[in-house]
Amino acid sequence: MKKFMPFESVLPDIRSEGNLLPADMLMHILHRDRGIPGLTEDDYHLIGGVRLTEAINQSWQKMQTVWTNFAAKMSSFPDEKSATGPTRELLLLPLFSELGYGRLNAAKPEERLVQREDGSTVSYPISHLWGSSPIHLLGWGVSLDTKTPGITGAAKSSPHSMVQDFLNRSDNHLWGFVSNGQQLRILRDNASLSQQAYVQFDLEAIFTSGSFDEFALLWLVCHQSRVESPAGHPETCWLEQWSQQAQKTAVQALESLRSSVRNAIIFLGSGFLQSGNTELHQKLQSGQLDVREYFHQLLRLAYRMIFLFVAEERNLLHPTDAPIAARECYARYYSMGHLRRLAMQIPGGRYCDLFEGMKLVMRSLNKKEGCPQLGLAPLGGFLWSNDALPDLMACQLRNLHLLKAMRALGYTEKTCDIRPIDWEHLGARELGSVYEALLENIPSIRGNLFDLDNKPGNERKTTGSYYTPTPLINSLLDSALEPVLDRAERSEHPETALLGLKICDPACGSGHFLLAAAQRIARHLACLRTGDDEPAPPVLHRALREVIGRCLYGIDINPMSVELCKVSLWMEAMEPGKPLTFLDHHILCGNSLMGTTAKLIMGGIPDGTFDALDGDDKKATSALKRLNKKQLEAMKDKSSLLAEMYQQLKKELLQSVQPFTPEETPEETLEDLERREADFKAWQQRDAWRRKKFLYDLWTAAFVLRRFYRKEKRYNGCEVKVGQPFGITWGTMLDYAHGQPLPEGLKETVEKVARDYQFFHAEVSFPDVTAREGFDVILANPPWERIKLQEKEWFTAHRQTEIAEASNAAERKRMIEKLAQTDPLIYTEWHAALRKVDGMSHFLRSSGRYPLCGQGDINLYAVFAEAMRRAVNDGGRLGCVVPSGIATDNTTSLFFRDMVETKSLISLYDFENRKKIFPAIDSRIKFCLLTTGSGRKPMAERAHFVFFAHSTDEIDDPDKNFSLSPQDIALLNPNTHTCPVFRNTKDEVLTRAVYRRVPVLIREAQDGQAEVNPWELRFGRMFDMSNDSHLFRTRDELEKAGWELSGNIFYPTKDVKSENNEHRFLPLYEAKMIHQFNHRWATYNGMKIRDAEPKELENKDFSVLPRYWVSEADVEENLKALKWKHPWLMGWRDISNATNERTVISGIFPKSAVGNKIPLLIPALPFQKIVYLLMSSLNSFVQDYIARQKIGGTTLNFFIAQQFAVLPPSTYTQPTPWDSEITITEWIHARILELLYTAEDMRPFAHEMGYDGEPFPWDEKRRFALRAELDAAFFHLYLPAEPDGRWRKAVNESETDYRELTAVFPTPRHAVDYIMETFPIKKKNDLKAFTSYRTKEVILQDYDAMLAAIRSGKDWKSPLF
Repeated sequence: MKKFMPFESVLPDIRSEGNLLPADMLMHILHRDRGIPGLTEDDYHLIGGVRLTEAINQSWQKMQTVWTNFAAKMSSFPDEKSATGPTRELLLLPLFSELGYGRLNAAKPEERLVQREDGSTVSYPISHLWGSSPIHLLGWGVSLDTKTPGITGAAKSSPHSMVQDFLNRSDNHLWGFVSNGQQLRILRDNASLSQQAYVQFDLEAIFTSGSFDEFALLWLVCHQSRVESPAGHPETCWLEQWSQQAQKTAVQALESLRSSVRNAIIFLGSGFLQSGNTELHQKLQSGQLDVREYFHQLLRLAYRMIFLFVAEERNLLHPTDAPIAARECYARYYSMGHLRRLAMQIPGGRYCDLFEGMKLVMRSLNKKEGCPQLGLAPLGGFLWSNDALPDLMACQLRNLHLLKAMRALGYTEKTCDIRPIDWEHLGARELGSVYEALLENIPSIRGNLFDLDNKPGNERKTTGSYYTPTPLINSLLDSALEPVLDRAERSEHPETALLGLKICDPACGSGHFLLAAAQRIARHLACLRTGDDEPAPPVLHRALREVIGRCLYGIDINPMSVELCKVSLWMEAMEPGKPLTFLDHHILCGNSLMGTTAKLIMGGIPDGTFDALDGDDKKATSALKRLNKKQLEAMKDKSSLLAEMYQQLKKELLQSVQPFTPEETPEETLEDLERREADFKAWQQRDAWRRKKFLYDLWTAAFVLRRFYRKEKRYNGCEVKVGQPFGITWGTMLDYAHGQPLPEGLKETVEKVARDYQFFHAEVSFPDVTAREGFDVILANPPWERIKLQEKEWFTAHRQTEIAEASNAAERKRMIEKLAQTDPLIYTEWHAALRKVDGMSHFLRSSGRYPLCGQGDINLYAVFAEAMRRAVNDGGRLGCVVPSGIATDNTTSLFFRDMVETKSLISLYDFENRKKIFPAIDSRIKFCLLTTGSGRKPMAERAHFVFFAHSTDEIDDPDKNFSLSPQDIALLNPNTHTCPVFRNTKDEVLTRAVYRRVPVLIREAQDGQAEVNPWELRFGRMFDMSNDSHLFRTRDELEKAGWELSGNIFYPTKDVKSENNEHRFLPLYEAKMIHQFNHRWATYNGMKIRDAEPKELENKDFSVLPRYWVSEADVEENLKALKWKHPWLMGWRDISNATNERTVISGIFPKSAVGNKIPLLIPALPFQKIVYLLMSSLNSFVQDYIARQKIGGTTLNFFIAQQFAVLPPSTYTQPTPWDSEITITEWIHARILELLYTAEDMRPFAHEMGYDGEPFPWDEKRRFALRAELDAAFFHLYLPAEPDGRWRKAVNESETDYRELTAVFPTPRHAVDYIMETFPIKKKNDLKAFTSYRTKEVILQDYDAMLAAIRSGKDWKSPLF
């Protein structure tokens, strides 16, 4: 097995920044690993049998001579001169010649031009160009990172910045080089990134030290063949292929990193248990130290070790003036690098000296003096405090276990080699990924072994933690943050404005969003300060530290997430010799959803507060409700005492707390940091702050604390209720504000409830933000979890495996109740957990804080979205990752409608997870990037949308990105104002055109207008498959009871004793049993379902069998409630999907029991006998196409169906456009009758249609032709054309809309052709069966024949009749 040394020790003169070509990839290239393409002699254009090693060695020999000659003349260069000419001629041009470029030619003026977005051009003073690669060569005295006045190519901006900007703005140039002879850098188009990204070769060090390996890597990576590509396709060059491979490999490396950290924690956890730490054992056994807290301390220890790795490899741990001897002493005996090397050399033993050395370093980092002997300056912060590891720092750890952990943290092992982990380039992405993986585990201790079990019930699920991929964050930064930064830069004092921005993530996790935002802001700040588009790294880093300390705010319910977020930010903001940035006032632990505002409090305590929860005394809640109402009524009397007390409350609420502003004090030393920490604690102890916080807690606690009457024991031993009920009313709030004492025990109860629920009041914790009326930007990926306690997961997490794995819910419930006797502690914890979930749900619904989303089946993401939107200021923006249901679901329709009508919605980009953007969630899940304003100020006249994207690259695709106005959305979804889901701009244009011509099925009453319901439809359901299951009977049950099956109906025999006058048992139709024009689509054999076979369908007496039967009496009772008297029913499949072969599957079937997945259509009496027209419309391709623009999930709900564009009954009374002798009803009637009446059990339906003949034969070819004619007819009815084939203009259709329609679809015929191409599965099946898209061909033939009849005036008669 190969063992590789760390990159920085093998190749110290090569630096990789920003993971353009990561260190690991560079090592693979250097060793010419077989897994890396493009490393053969042919790939480098070597001829004559020359080997790569020989070619590199020849170039090395020549360049050593070149360097010797150049170095000899270098001393004669005047200090004030740039020496550009000599550096190019004597060093750089010979170097590039050896790299295969030949004699580089100067870039021509036209080659330096790049076109801007506004159409103008800008010239970049690039010195040389080869193919698609700029090569900018400067003199020895010219810095790459700063401007040099008077030097071409360095005067207006630094050379690095200028080349980077050229690459970013040009579509034809992807990779480039910049060099001053001292360093050579490889750059790439980096427009979408916030950090610098390059590979740097220190030419001076390489040639001076004679480092052949480093030159070999330079030769391999910078050779002409690496940037060679066909004209206009720089993305095909080897450098780009390597970079893309590195990105893919990085995903695999993350998996390895997760495993490494997990294993290290397990080794450490078991190691402490096996190293003679008696006190630790006793604490764990007694419960004094909880296993989760032990895990958290282990996690913090791992954070410390990772932090040290990163700081060491980035050269940030020691002050710049630290003595070399002290640095060497640290590196040789105490560093993580030393321990990593030892881990590969020795197994370790029973001694504990290595961990003692590590503890010395850790303690030194929290001491004012640091450790001068090791050159260490103090860092401070909670991570290095004694409180972070109160138990572990008192323990010993044997070398055996520490070195095991170091091997896990220091190296990744594959089948063929062991490679050091590149901690230098670890970012929030990697750290967040590690965090995500650790939350998937439950800690356990068995004897002396610590383990992390990956089971349901883990913290990741219970806290809703999901790590957000970087491309999604970058896209949200573009839409939500960049416009705010641009506005700040245009202000009178742009630097002050940038540093004054308030950016928040209320579910911050590992801080990925916050760090990405900080890097963007820091880049803008550094550019502003330097005037460079690519500021030098020191300037950028200094700006980043300031931004992190001033602009970022984070909240998370998980305390370990809060700690990790700080660690992520600290690692990026760290400066040698300075303490960690103070973040305790901005990164806080709490539940962002469980808090209140001054406005809510001043509105009183609402009646809904007193709805009884599990554990409440209902009489107490009723009494409190009456008392609260009485107090609110009394306050209306302005002269009353309560009114006077209210003014005191109002004054206290509106009185602002002085913000904590540590920015005004220095942060250069540990003393400065400790002073800030002490000042912050003192600020939180101020009476005004504590009173305000308790006032907010008191109001919030009113919803969730347990309400009851106190009880006293009387002389006879009986308990009786005494006094006032325990709880919080409006009077309690006024009493506290007025300085009156609270009821006994209430203060302590409120404080405990506040801790348990983790109340978080932004107005109290962030008064500086309140003073600005909200955050400037909120960025988040909130939890996507329903507020429901999952029994299986909870009991798994609490080691009650038998209960978790119970066979069914009823059995689990029985076992839970049994716990009251067998394990009362767990039983109590379970009910406390239930109470907590119910309490949170109750607050979200009743507090008034979530009027738009606090209803129905609440999902956390929805209430988070509402809370975040309210928390941004008038000109601020919210950018978040949420499920796409935010725009399409009925439960969030009020929220989406409000965004649309206030014109605050800016963009919504919808994604399918089929490419596993989120690896941990199902590929069918749809989510979106939502950007919106607060709603208090219009942000966009038209919002931008993309749907069904698979990567962020598709967002800018003009064919997929479209815009809609509030009027457009109201036209398409007038009832819910939810969002349609168009795949592209063509769908948007065509669907709007349809809705201008065809009304919705039901337009609900709103805005003073009456309901419009042309079909006078109602929707209904019969039997719920879960709640009504007690009414269902299986075939075995009925046959054993003596019932006899005939067709698919059970009849009683003479021996049956009928209960409740049961005369028959009717089949229970389920959605999967019906299809379009076919009530015999699938049949059950016992509990297994199969499609009906053609021979069965040809048999008119064949009936499909269900899983269950229901008493006819129960069916009739349901039909009576639905006011339906016909011997047939009509409904549709509830389960659907916009990506299936067909989306809307509607059918007519015999009277029967119907499951809840078949919603029923119940028209009023005048339309009941022609409802088949509606059914045929719903089953048409054109209606199916429309439905696909509506359905965002997998359920075709009532609210979606109501907003289908459906032809009204009046349409069908008109003459058929292509057959004037009959009405449209008559034309359709004959075809529908033949399609539906193919079996005896549909005879009653045929009779009601006026036909008393025999069932029609099942003839697949004829049925196909009949359906094609129907589809062609509905295309004409939905997309009406003039006789010449042009679009018939809709009533009130504007000229702009008409021109837009005809530009995309010149005629309805073009639209028909397009619609048929949007059914790829149908097309695929046709190609497989007929080698052509037969369905489309026949429909278009019929459509054209009908159009010809319309044009000529000669009726078209179908050859089928």
